Amino acid sequence: MIRQDSLSRSAWIALLASSLVFIGCASTQEPSPPPPAARTATLEEPADWDAAAAENEIREGAALFNRAFNEGDVEAAASCFAADAEMVDEEGMVLRGRAAIRAAFVEALAAAPGRQIEIAIESIRVLSPSYAIEEGVTAVREAPDEAPVESRYTVVHIMRDGAWKMASVRDEPAPGATPRNPLAQLDWLVGDWLDEGEDYLLESSCRWNEGQSYLLRDVTLRVGGEELISLEQRIGWDPLQNAIRGWVFDSAGGFAQQVWSFDEADGRWTIESWAVGGDGSVTAMTNILVPINRDMFRWDSTNRMRDGQPLPDIGTTMARRLGEAKQ
Repeated sequence: MIRQDSLSRSAWIALLASSLVFIGCASTQEPSPPPPAARTATLEEPADWDAAAAENEIREGAALFNRAFNEGDVEAAASCFAADAEMVDEEGMVLRGRAAIRAAFVEALAAAPGRQIEIAIESIRVLSPSYAIEEGVTAVREAPDEAPVESRYTVVHIMRDGAWKMASVRDEPAPGATPRNPLAQLDWLVGDWLDEGEDYLLESSCRWNEGQSYLLRDVTLRVGGEELISLEQRIGWDPLQNAIRGWVFDSAGGFAQQVWSFDEADGRWTIESWAVGGDGSVTAMTNILVPINRDMFRWDSTNRMRDGQPLPDIGTTMARRLGEAKQ
């Protein structure tokens, strides 16, 4: 069952429709969204916020982090992260929280005092006044006379207390480490799933495409027996980013992109999602997917922001369809 907590029924239905099972794409709301002028007036930044200036600030922050790390100033380096930031390295090790990240920096520099990094930013996409995606390449030297080891990275930046902070950092495996079919670890998703409540039915169907190069999903939400919204999702492997990616299109005219990563330590998937709704709203969130057993999985959506405004967390448990579901 979807958690409703203290939300009103209409607000809960709106959240459910806007989340649709770890997708974070649909933009249907109840009641209807305010006009653009009213919506933009609630952003953390002015309506005429400057995306170029935001990008420059993020670049300056990256340069500060690079310089602080190379000078061994772990306090300054750690201050570039949000207090609840998450970092995942190439081997899948997960660090959660600024304190844990700082401790890892201390350990790394103690093991190799001459370690130096060089950050080469390839792109920065400022999606809203409070959310941006950075991608690039890092080169790490353990000692001045050693050849650098390169890896790709993706950083999610958020605006906190008037400053851009790193909220999520993903380092990607080195070339050649990719399995023959990286999507095989998601094979358990194949099948029909549902979550049924008193007046809603959430259905999900997942299958392989003919060449097993993509997973294809269809999701439908019905409320009071009527279809409220549906979406189509394609999950595939991105060889340039060495990552599992998701692309989503919903019946309200919205679309979304995702980056998936797996934490072997606790067996959960983290899905960074950013979307544009059919009404022009920008949504971003971090979704957590945890298989419970072969017939159930848990999904939770956190760090949810729409047009710079926070949304409540939401989650559900989906069960594999074993027989004919009630309509």
